[in-house]
This record gives sequence, structure tokens and C-alpha cells, in this order.
Amino acid sequence: MTTKHIYKAKLVLILSFITFFGNAYALSKDSLYSVKMDIYYEKSRPGDTIFIEFNPVIFYDGLKFTEKSETIVDTNGIAHFNILQRYPYGYIDIVKTRQEDQADYPALATNLFWESGDSISIHIDQPLVRKNREYYFDTTFKGINAAKYKTIYELKKAYRNIQWQRREERNEQYWENDKFQLGKPNDLETINELLTILERNKQSMSNLSYGVIKTDIQMIDFEFVRRPLLNIDIANLNQTSKDSLDIVLRARYLPVPRFVNNQDALASSGNLVNFYTNLFYILGKLRKEYQEIDVAKDIVNNTGGKLSEVLLATYLNLSGYSSKNQELYNFVQSHLNSDYYKVMLKHIKSKSEINVSSYVLVDTLKRNISLANFSGKVILLDIWGTGCGACILYRNNVLSKIDQEFKGNNKFQIITINIDKNFETWRKSLYLNTYADPKGINLFTNGLNNHHPLNKDLGLYETPSTILINKDGMVIDNNSYRLDDAALLSDLIKEYL
Repeated sequence: MTTKHIYKAKLVLILSFITFFGNAYALSKDSLYSVKMDIYYEKSRPGDTIFIEFNPVIFYDGLKFTEKSETIVDTNGIAHFNILQRYPYGYIDIVKTRQEDQADYPALATNLFWESGDSISIHIDQPLVRKNREYYFDTTFKGINAAKYKTIYELKKAYRNIQWQRREERNEQYWENDKFQLGKPNDLETINELLTILERNKQSMSNLSYGVIKTDIQMIDFEFVRRPLLNIDIANLNQTSKDSLDIVLRARYLPVPRFVNNQDALASSGNLVNFYTNLFYILGKLRKEYQEIDVAKDIVNNTGGKLSEVLLATYLNLSGYSSKNQELYNFVQSHLNSDYYKVMLKHIKSKSEINVSSYVLVDTLKRNISLANFSGKVILLDIWGTGCGACILYRNNVLSKIDQEFKGNNKFQIITINIDKNFETWRKSLYLNTYADPKGINLFTNGLNNHHPLNKDLGLYETPSTILINKDGMVIDNNSYRLDDAALLSDLIKEYL
């Protein structure tokens, strides 16, 4: 696993097991679906901005098909959303952009599963004691299919309240003699408690939603394997060790378990999709030579149906689309039969077919700087934010090496772009010489954070993110593993100089 992907991998709450997809829908080429939500949050004020992030699938390493919509809180303190989008179901995060105080955490809700036909009002109160980063215990739902969301939060509350400490203790004991910590704990007590809650609320959801939640619950132990899996230092393993690890992983985790007899449910399970996308990636890195097409073929050979389609799409998302992996894109495209995943594929490709010349940012003197000013140069864009530890690692392990190698080459330029909300915060961080070279070309999204058109159009919602641009301003590579490896990145730059 490359350095940036290792540290970018979020310690996402294991609570993702309670999210799910709803009914299977026939997705026609011209269909649009309306997301209707009214959101009241106790600390919102008229004029505040609240936005919704919509994803057709959950993938913890970042998605290139995230869509964002925002609205202004009205005089009654309510944010009204009525958004048209292409997917009949998917996951929603609700975020506010301005904090009243330190207790006012901006992430109001995460991984809410929405499906066509839902129309709900969400009322979020500030709890007396803030627990975690979501207001689980003070959130209420009303409207069409509100019972489904209540079940989601009941499961979140149960999991967080009764299991975290006990699970960590058990994992420590389980992994005492496991070098890579790749043995799956089997906490049947937790799983059975959660399944009991699910059975009690089975009537509040569709059969498919029930199947997805059941799969997610039974996959929660796999999350404790996924994180150590991402941190294996594969580069320092000899081929014998790689081959041995490959055998162990395939014996333990293949074939893919089928907890329900519904392929749509399996393909919609966030826990299953994330674990197996990463597993197949790691298996590919254990080969004598990493070839993306071999990973895709491994997915097809070990899965099938909708599960194969979603894993191919999320693997392409992880690899990043570029002219360098057109063979992978064509292979994935040829194995997608569902319009749902074909739309995802188009979104991934579209994020790498953009000309950046028209985007304008701000420099340290608050002057507007157009990226068109750098026409004729190969550009490496580095997106970072204050407090981002992975951004520091990326600078130290990749960016500084590239800077040193191509220093003095007037046909190449590194441009850092900061997404802090405050101009002075950015400037102070910049001159620490920790995140970026203060003597280089450093630009600012002018407080727009990742709402800047450049970020939105390229799907850049995480830091660090990197994009390679050719001399005509066209994207060569958007945030793929090729940009995380100094040697691969160097070769790529030389090819386009």
C-alpha cells in the first residue's frame, strides 16, 4: 500500500455496518430521482449553509463520484433540500459549514441511506454531553420511511454503547500471536445482539435493506482486519513472504462470504465492498509485478454478478482513471451490466477529462491567480489542509523528492493548493515549511474549502490529493496510486515534459 493511501485511510467508525441500500431499482439512462429532506439543527442560524454529500456507495478511501449540494438555513432554522440526481439510492452525509463553538461539530449525520421515495424531516438537538461525532441520541426522524432511519440510529447507539471497549480487549487477545493482525475476530455476542435489534425492526425496511444490514453486521469483524491490512509494508517483504501471505489471505477470506441470498444486498454492503476492494488490491501488490488488469481479473474470477460489478467500479476508483490504464477501464466497462454501475464508471472517467486552465485561486498577497498562467508546463497540484498529518508525510516522502529532481526545469511546476477556511491560518501553516515550500507556488481556495469549483469538478474532497496536469491544462492523472510513488510519478512527469 502506498504511503499516502495508508495514512489517508480514515479510522472510519465501524458503525458503517448500520448503513444500507434499499430496494433494487431499474436505472434507466434518463432517470432522475429527487432527494427531499428538511433538516433542523438546534445550533443553526438563519443564513448558515448546510450541504449534503451524496454517494452511490460507501468507500472509505475517497470517491470520485461524490456529489455535493448546499442550501441556506431559512428564518425558521430549517434547511430544505430537493435535489435531482441520477441514482435511485445511496448514502448521504449532512454537514454545516460554520461552527458556533467547539461543541458544535459540523458533521450532523453520516452514512444515512436514502432511497427513492423517501421524504423525511430530521430534527437534531444539541445533547447535554456530546458523545462521538454524531448526535445519535438526539436525532429524530419524521416522514416517509422515517422508521428505517430510526432503526439505523438504534443500531448505532447499541453498537457504540455496549461493544467498543469489550471488542478492543478481545482483539488484543486474539492478535497476540498474529504477526500481521490478519486473523478475523469472531465476536458472536455483539453480532447476535445487533441481529436481534435488526429482527425486531425488520418490518421498517424493504427486504433488500434488511439483507444489506444483515450483511454489514456480519462483516463488522472484517473491519478490524482491513486497517492492519492497509498498513502492511509490502515493499519490504521478499517474494517468498509475499507468496506466503497471499496463500494465507486467500485461504481465510476467499471465496467471498454470502450471508444472504441476494446479490444486490451483497453489492450494497459498505463493509463488504470496502474490505474486498482493499483485499484484492493487496493481493495484486503481493504479485511479482503489480498489474491493474490482473487485479480486475482476480475480482471477476472470485466473485460474480452485482458484487463483481461494484468491486470493479470501486477498484477503478481506487486506481484512478487515466490514459495509462485504459486497458483496465475497458475491462471494467465490458463487465458492467447494470446501469447503476455504468453511471458510476462515467463519473470516475469524467473527473479525469477536465481542463483546469479556467480555475482561479488566491496567492499569499490575495491576488487572483489563474491556472492558465502556467500553460505550457506540466503541473503537479498538491491539495492540503492544516492539521493533515498525511499531507506532511506526502510532502516528505514524495513531493520533496520530485521537487529536488525537477528543480530548475522550467517545463515543470509544483503548485500547492490549501483548503483551509481562514486565510491567516493558511499563511501561518505555510511558513512553517512543514506542509509545503513557502518559496514555491502556493495558492488558496479563498475560504471555499472543498467547495471551490476546482475541488468539486475534480471530486477532490480529501487531503492530501494530487493531480497531474499536462502542458495544455488537461488532467493526466487524478489522485491515483501512481502519484503516491515518487518513482512512478517521476516517470510519468518525464513522459509528458
